Amino acid sequence: MSIAIPRRSVHDPHERLKVAAVLAGGGLVAVAIGVAVVLSPTVGLALGAGAVLLAVAVRDPALALALWMPAFSTSFAPPGNALLRAGFPVALLAMLVVACRSRLTLPTDRRWLGAVAGLTALVAGGTLWAQRPVAHLAELLPAALAILVAVAIVVVVRTGRDVVLVVGGLAAGPLISAATGVAFGDRFAAGSEVFGRLTGATGDANQLAAQLVSSVGLLLGLTLAARGLGLRVLGTVAVVAALAGTLATQSRGGAFALVAVVLVVVAAFSGRRRLSAALTVLAVAGGCVFLALQPAALDRISSVDETGTGRLHLWTIAVQMTGDFPQGTGLGGFVALSGGYARSVGTLDRADLVVENPVVPHNTFLQFAVETGLLGLAVFVAVTGLSLVLTLRAARRFAALGDDRMALLARGALVALLGFLVAAIFVSFPFSYRMWALLALGPALDGVARLAAARGGPAPRVAAS
Repeated sequence: MSIAIPRRSVHDPHERLKVAAVLAGGGLVAVAIGVAVVLSPTVGLALGAGAVLLAVAVRDPALALALWMPAFSTSFAPPGNALLRAGFPVALLAMLVVACRSRLTLPTDRRWLGAVAGLTALVAGGTLWAQRPVAHLAELLPAALAILVAVAIVVVVRTGRDVVLVVGGLAAGPLISAATGVAFGDRFAAGSEVFGRLTGATGDANQLAAQLVSSVGLLLGLTLAARGLGLRVLGTVAVVAALAGTLATQSRGGAFALVAVVLVVVAAFSGRRRLSAALTVLAVAGGCVFLALQPAALDRISSVDETGTGRLHLWTIAVQMTGDFPQGTGLGGFVALSGGYARSVGTLDRADLVVENPVVPHNTFLQFAVETGLLGLAVFVAVTGLSLVLTLRAARRFAALGDDRMALLARGALVALLGFLVAAIFVSFPFSYRMWALLALGPALDGVARLAAARGGPAPRVAAS
């Protein structure tokens, strides 16, 4: 006995109307993008990228986020900047889609969410006591967008597949940025003092180094969790490339962060010590070969330059400013006020970085202390500490559930965040999109582990529809 399944005829007026509407809408979008490209290539690229990502977000929110995340490391190149701009409304749509599918359930640890909410309220309230309200308001939107990135990851990531996609997107961004730098030189450098250092499409050698160091941890997790020799070989090559790129930036902060990563890798991947140790030795050997071929990079990394970016003087000014304004100066306050402290630190080797062209304090934690006050620094440290604890807890939960692959990804995320935080001692990025994405991985992984434990098994590999 057969059952006839009715099919909608293409001659059905209603179906023809739907097809015509879709074609007309697509045509209008194409024309709008074309006009935008002629008027402003960046805006046109952003509209095109946004249209693609919005379509993807409706079907697969995690994939849309993953495709957007390389823009965090390539925003100084026009295509990367366009992709970055297009991604924020996509993140909002992705959260909305997941919220509708999951009936607004959120398995993330509420303490972390509370700490993030507290920091957000503190930064917003800083408008009331900001020393330079105009500067504070100018920095307020980027800060809000960085926190949006973290919240989007926590809301959207619900399955093991989501984790792989997001981690892959975060790991790929710095490699793309470094490859752009190799291909185009320092074309996208934000400053003039490049001195042959690799800046990539990130705009700054020190920031690229911090991003590449975090990619080493993420790539190690992906490589160790991969099934199949081909994927592991590809992952190993990517790890070596990330290490070589870090050294090519000639960043001392990046070098310190790499040492921290090497020290913690074998302990973090306790279940795969032999393989992780082999990958680490191979990566270090590749780095040594690179330094042997690039003696200029070795000289800069190993030398102690007391002037350089004037970090010690900038840090001294930051400490003094925090003492004068324990409640915080408001966002952008350090750059606005540092000139007034030039004489208090003695002779400045780089007075231009304080008086003529003032820069940030080159320390993420000190910048939080100066601009959001001691309370803001304490809340940020709480957010960071909770992220580390939740990442480690997720790894242990996955291991207890017998899901070794997810446990390895969690440990890779832990290594990545630790490496980035070490680099953050030497670079200022309090509201870096990448840093807040890394901070969100721990709560997201913990949420996936909770859902898996509730189901009584490993994390599902496919997203719920």
